[in-house]
Amino acid sequence: MKKRRGQKSLRDLPIVEILWDDTTGHPGWYTATEAPELPFARCWTVGRLVSRGAGGITLCATISPDDETGPEVGDVWRIPQANVRKIRRLR
Repeated sequence: MKKRRGQKSLRDLPIVEILWDDTTGHPGWYTATEAPELPFARCWTVGRLVSRGAGGITLCATISPDDETGPEVGDVWRIPQANVRKIRRLR
């Protein structure tokens, strides 16, 4: 698959750092007032921004200019938009 006219190279995708909250599990017993106060896991993920929409963000850590199938992305992260706290462009 050849790159179509006007199509950007995967190398042109911006490199970003995403600050986001991941879900956590907390074994044990808690009162109904304690449970909502248990922390989420704060995460930072860096990668190439493949897409960003209302549902979430797609990042990849690896790109390949595979000549047989066309350019591909690997090591893909999908982060729900509701979990995203901050996006910072690095390049």
